[in-house]
Amino acid sequence: ALESNPRFKREPKDPAVFHVHHYAGPVNYDTTGFLEKNRDVVHGDLLQLLGESNFQLPQTFSQHLMGANGAKSTTRGSMGPKQSVSSRFKTQLRELVARLNKTSPHFIRCIKPNTLLTHSVYDQPLVLEQLRSCGVLEVVRIARQGFPTRYPCTVFLERYAFLLPPALAGNLKGRDVKSGCKLIMNHFQIAEAMFQIGRSKLFLRAGQIGQMEDLRTRCIHSA
Repeated sequence: ALESNPRFKREPKDPAVFHVHHYAGPVNYDTTGFLEKNRDVVHGDLLQLLGESNFQLPQTFSQHLMGANGAKSTTRGSMGPKQSVSSRFKTQLRELVARLNKTSPHFIRCIKPNTLLTHSVYDQPLVLEQLRSCGVLEVVRIARQGFPTRYPCTVFLERYAFLLPPALAGNLKGRDVKSGCKLIMNHFQIAEAMFQIGRSKLFLRAGQIGQMEDLRTRCIHSA
């Protein structure tokens, strides 16, 4: 079944190696020692518990497992049970999640501009392929369908309140920041479907802030 899959390819020179073409490119896998690396060894305390059971079946299991793993356990001595690759991965993953939960991480997506290690040279197909493979274009598309522009209500009010005519600017006195933001949006005739006001932030759909920024720039330059 896998032979007919275009994303799967065997290595003709080595039967233990195969290739899988992921979205970011082909990846090679080597199955040599795969089972041994991922073998979960039964802890010695569990074997002892089975051996001390009053029932014959658990005792038989204990004897069989001790015979299969006894030599390895003896050679390890005080080093403890050997961890498999999957066990180490799960332990490291738990530690990473615990560390992330204690912080406020910010992720930066790095894009390689070219393969020549030269500044000011941009390989457009290479950059586009990286953006597509990393899912950045999809994130931008989803953000544009939502409310990508976000302002704290206090910041928005301070930035654009001076654009209101004097008659409306006087109405801001005594208002809370949310109603003040809504007054500005209504004055610039921005439809309510194009923005939402949350607990402390104003959310706008793509392109809605451009008109106000143009007016703000012209007003500052003409002053």
